[in-house]
Amino acid sequence: MYSFTRCKEPSCPRYATHASGYCLEHDPAQDLRPTLSSSVLDSVSISDWRWDTKDLSGKRILGSLFGYSTFHSVSFARTTVLNSNFSFCLFEKCVFDESTIRYSIFSGSTFLGCTFRNSRITHTNFNGSVFSDCDASGSDLYYSSFAHAHLHDTKLEDCNVRKADFRHTLQENLSFRWSNYRERLR
Repeated sequence: MYSFTRCKEPSCPRYATHASGYCLEHDPAQDLRPTLSSSVLDSVSISDWRWDTKDLSGKRILGSLFGYSTFHSVSFARTTVLNSNFSFCLFEKCVFDESTIRYSIFSGSTFLGCTFRNSRITHTNFNGSVFSDCDASGSDLYYSSFAHAHLHDTKLEDCNVRKADFRHTLQENLSFRWSNYRERLR
């Protein structure tokens, strides 16, 4: 499981990466290529980083920490994400299609133009997140929490939202067409 080890630089509030005792700002020369080229990212800690046009398709991300990072045009298609923390991240035009995401944290994150089509996203925390122009059609969202989230121009069509928590959400042009929306928590 990821650690919450702080950067060795005095008074730095950031988390150290798994490859060094320092964060990326204080040790930018860290070579993360071997980690990112692996098919399994296990107990990886890379926070406050910008990911541009990366292909993480088909990887297994287990017990890893990526908080406060920015993901632009990153593919997570057919990726398995378990027990990982993506709190307060920005996801722009990312693809999570046909992924399995369980027991993970995306609270306070922003998703702009992202797709999660035909994914299994269960027991996952999206509390306080913002979704704009996203599509999760055909997905299983069983027991995931979207409490206090803002959902704009987003499709949750033909989804299993049984026991999914949508309490105190701001919803504008949110479509639950063909979903079992009466079984969600509201």
